[in-house]
Amino acid sequence: MLFKYQGFAVFTEFALRDAENPVTSNLADGNIRFINKGNATTIQLSYQTRKHHELAFRWARFTPHKDIETQTAELNDFTLAFTKYVRFHRVKVQADITFRNANSPISTVKAQDYWLYRFQIEMGI
Repeated sequence: MLFKYQGFAVFTEFALRDAENPVTSNLADGNIRFINKGNATTIQLSYQTRKHHELAFRWARFTPHKDIETQTAELNDFTLAFTKYVRFHRVKVQADITFRNANSPISTVKAQDYWLYRFQIEMGI
């Protein structure tokens, strides 16, 4: 869902991924692999100025299904993003910083919190 009003925007989405057998193993080498099965939620609040600068805060959470909760952690992302639109929306320069909180009380994999930094330039036609 997206709502915009006078430069302010609120964006939300929900995703559900399902798989009949998300965990597989290779008997030859003992490797265990899985696909992410579970649900995810994203909420973003942003404001775009008349000079085409945008500041956004985004929160996203992935909650693993009980079938894979011992293989992966619950993830919470907290992102602060800055965007500059050049020539309206033909060129976009974007940078953000994200703190990823990994919580795995059941997982056999050690959860670790960390920071992500991104920078991108997008050019349209």
